[in-house]
Amino acid sequence: MATLHVRNVPDDLYELLRDRASANNRSIGAETCQLLYERLVAGPGHPRPFSIPGLRRRPVGRPGTFTRFTPEARTAVVTAQEEARALGHDHVGTEHLVLGVLAQEPGLLPEPAEELRGRLTPGDASPAGRIPFTPEAKRALELALRSVLREGDALIAPRHILAAITGEEPPPPAPDGAFRVVLLEGEPEDWERQLNDAAALGHELVEIVDRRAIFRR
Repeated sequence: MATLHVRNVPDDLYELLRDRASANNRSIGAETCQLLYERLVAGPGHPRPFSIPGLRRRPVGRPGTFTRFTPEARTAVVTAQEEARALGHDHVGTEHLVLGVLAQEPGLLPEPAEELRGRLTPGDASPAGRIPFTPEAKRALELALRSVLREGDALIAPRHILAAITGEEPPPPAPDGAFRVVLLEGEPEDWERQLNDAAALGHELVEIVDRRAIFRR
């Protein structure tokens, strides 16, 4: 097989590649070959990795750092590092994680990311390579994992990270266009009529969250 050596790779780009390789349980070389294959052969977003002799996935017993994260949550963590670097900070704190989460799901907080970013004091650091996480940020990611395990969810989503930082319960996933949310009014004994009215319109009850009934058509 041919050997490819690449020099002068920007630090930010290398960190993104290393994070993606870690998330996919691949070596950096194998991840680079996968990206080249997707771009040059299969097209962007090709869901199935290809196989190259001599480039194996890492053993299952050595999972990557973000194995249990959804792609959106992994991107949120990477974006948090980019936010810290852009602000001249030499660490990734919970404030940077919040900005990373909002970059993926802006509706999780009423305040826009621009306002939150504007309240942070810029620094003068120029960190090279991976930026370390503060103990508080590491704790937030750990709490997000515990929340997922407690809820029985498969993967950590951005909403779990934000909930771990704010100390609040994560909101339910936002329903898509095929769903309908009904706000239940009155006391529980009054809900039956409202549920029947929604069912008469051809909707199937999925779950009741607090006073919200989520239906699927």
